[in-house]
Amino acid sequence: HIAGGQRESIIVVEGPMDCLRMYELGYHTTVATLGAKPSEWQMEALSEFNSVTLLYDGDVAGTQTSRIKNFIKRNTKVKELWLPWGNDPGNCDENILRSLLDKSDKDNLKSKISMLRKNL
Repeated sequence: HIAGGQRESIIVVEGPMDCLRMYELGYHTTVATLGAKPSEWQMEALSEFNSVTLLYDGDVAGTQTSRIKNFIKRNTKVKELWLPWGNDPGNCDENILRSLLDKSDKDNLKSKISMLRKNL
């Protein structure tokens, strides 16, 4: 819960352990939806932010997050980051996580993820 003030950006992960890991790495504005399919209430709450980054697990459920952005209000910028297959924020290499989150150009992200997948 972010109390008061303007809600700039938030990172969304699936599970509580993913959220704790992100917090340990310094990403303190991370929340967990407790599953790959956020509730209607959760999507409404996410719509209060200017920017939402979806960082879901590298599995079948995690790859279906693209439909979520259709339910978040249009004035919210939604960015989807894809982890290498079989990884989640709770067990993914710290360097891969930081690399994904620090990049802002979507085309560069796709190219970096592709390269990382080849190197795993």
